[in-house]
Amino acid sequence: MLPDIMSNPLYFNLRRDWIIQSQATDPNYWAQHLRKTVLFAKGMKKLLI
Repeated sequence: MLPDIMSNPLYFNLRRDWIIQSQATDPNYWAQHLRKTVLFAKGMKKLLI
């Protein structure tokens, strides 16, 4: 099952921006979330403002 970015937008916490379909299906994208610091608080602030 692939994520449907058009109906369920995802926010990329590492870059602090919305992801595109090619990123959402890229294994390197998900590996970065396992290896790097995710800026959760900054992401939540962006979503709520």
